[in-house]
Amino acid sequence: MPRILIPLLFLSFSLQAQVPGNTIFPRTNQLKFSLVTPLEMENAGWELSYEKQYAKRLATQVSFRLMSDWLNDAYSGTGSDPRAGDVSGFALSLEQKYFIPRMAIRKLRLYLALSFRYLQQDMLVLSKRPGQGPNVWEDYLRKKTFSVNAVSGIQRAWGRWMMDMTYGVGLKQRTVESTYVSNQIPFFTIFPNAYETSNELYPNLVFNFKVGYLF
Repeated sequence: MPRILIPLLFLSFSLQAQVPGNTIFPRTNQLKFSLVTPLEMENAGWELSYEKQYAKRLATQVSFRLMSDWLNDAYSGTGSDPRAGDVSGFALSLEQKYFIPRMAIRKLRLYLALSFRYLQQDMLVLSKRPGQGPNVWEDYLRKKTFSVNAVSGIQRAWGRWMMDMTYGVGLKQRTVESTYVSNQIPFFTIFPNAYETSNELYPNLVFNFKVGYLF
């Protein structure tokens, strides 16, 4: 799915290279860090975003997330196998924004957006199987998702510093390849069924809160 995101990115930047009289924010580049994605229970990771405003009402944001199992490391109980829940992978997203015309308040602006996200994650699942004694079983999982979301948001600036809050709904295609079976007892998860092999379409809820720097 990254092959879909790349041409969309080039298309959005090719529409207009210059910024005509921007009356909202005085600077057109944003570098942002998400405060929400490190706390997600299923797809935790460190997400960095770059946004470019290339027209008075248009901007494109590109985000990259590096998956992390720091939550597992932080909350695993004493004696737990530190490998339980180990993850690797990434997420890449593209968001096209349209800023809503309104009375000019230089430090505040509202927008609507269409976002696309591709995620790929590999995970080691450690579990016990009923009736199999104290043995620990190792299972491997590869998850891929592609989602399309309609979102709205608000940006607020304080000099060169800013925040960006986004919320919305969409659809997500989720494919999981796994050796995990449902009668196992995983060491670390809130959603044990999320480890099973599947290929399904789900409704998707979106929420993010980012802080960033204008330049």
